[in-house]
Amino acid sequence: MNNGGLDFFGTHEFWMWFYSILNFIFLAIDIALFVGFIYALIHAWKYRPKFRLSKKTNAGAMALRMVVFKERWEEVLKRMAIQTSDSMRLAILEADALVDSILKELGFEGDHMADRLAKITPESLLCIDRLWRAHRLRNELVHTPDYTIETEKAQQTIEDYESFMKEIKIL
Repeated sequence: MNNGGLDFFGTHEFWMWFYSILNFIFLAIDIALFVGFIYALIHAWKYRPKFRLSKKTNAGAMALRMVVFKERWEEVLKRMAIQTSDSMRLAILEADALVDSILKELGFEGDHMADRLAKITPESLLCIDRLWRAHRLRNELVHTPDYTIETEKAQQTIEDYESFMKEIKIL
């Protein structure tokens, strides 16, 4: 029975040919996606965050710096425990300076702490939003002479700085 060539589409050979063509197309797409992924990975590698200490330091010097960072943090906590307006203000300023020196030690460049913070992505540092919030409050303290800070807000700011130090394993 001849239906004018319509039987060709119902034959086993047609579907095998169709499957082979689709198989080839999807294989080509897979290869192109894999090559594109490798290309993107190679080019994106230079933008990864560099949480490394400078190459000039040795393990002993770094251990000593870690001790110094911890001691400075203990001083911040002691100032915060006094809970006067001036002591809380000074504790926040010292905590900010400590975090800034840690960022410098980790190799982040910039003229100001904000420049260094801008180079950190949320993917590389989970607490970056908290660190920005703490730094903004520090700027309010420095640039607004009559700014009064509440104990709860000061405590939250110190906790924000502490979360950074815990995330990078200083505390």
